Amino acid sequence: MVQKNLILAEGQYTGAIEKSVNIDGGIISKTCYSQESNPEWHCHDNMHIVFVLQGTKSETRQQERIAEKQGSVLFYHAGEMHRCTTYEPVSKSINIELSAAFLSRYGFSESAIKHALATRIDSKSLMLSMQTELFSDAICKKDAILSSLFALISEAPPQEITVPRWALQLKELLHDSWNEPLDLQEMSGLIGVHPVTISKNFKRFFSCSLGTYKRKIRIEKSIFLIKESEMTLSEIAHFCHFADQSHFIRNFKKNTGFLPSDFRKF
Repeated sequence: MVQKNLILAEGQYTGAIEKSVNIDGGIISKTCYSQESNPEWHCHDNMHIVFVLQGTKSETRQQERIAEKQGSVLFYHAGEMHRCTTYEPVSKSINIELSAAFLSRYGFSESAIKHALATRIDSKSLMLSMQTELFSDAICKKDAILSSLFALISEAPPQEITVPRWALQLKELLHDSWNEPLDLQEMSGLIGVHPVTISKNFKRFFSCSLGTYKRKIRIEKSIFLIKESEMTLSEIAHFCHFADQSHFIRNFKKNTGFLPSDFRKF
């Protein structure tokens, strides 16, 4: 029985752990919660990240009640008190727990990881790829999980020069209009900069090509739609501006390791 104000030790959660792997003090697990899961105040010895896979997770942190639907990514500092007050009949999450030894060994800090999560456009895809490896029988799965984990929690390298205003405007435009088929010419007109300027400098400020960046956004949005909506895969593919359902399935599998149909049941 979980007690009030409990400090959960490494690898412990108030739900039932379906599968878990420990890599150098980085613990990746899939956890299932129910309405019987203990709702009392608790914290964890280590910082951890939660990706809500299924159900709505309602919780209280610092007197604020938050309803986190499936698709949400949450961050908790080590020792941060919280209480999960209600669950749907079943709620499932991916949990990533990082010990102080792991952070020290690889040169990470909690604040830097929290910032990296807030700025990554593909955090959900990376966490799903870790789950794919977690449930696989591959001999080298720990290396694959660690590689995705480093990508998830690493901040983009600092730019030697200030990011220009047009790049900030372009980022906002890409996220606000993610499901609109804007081409390079239209984007350049909306932000008032020559299309050649965008093409030549995009990778410098976004760490990937324009096409890859737009595709990552669409995949992240589709993760939510697969779980939260009743749209068919064909409808999601069309809504997210993939060429067709096959194109969507190939890209989703490439980025997450899951077939969309399997992820919907996961």
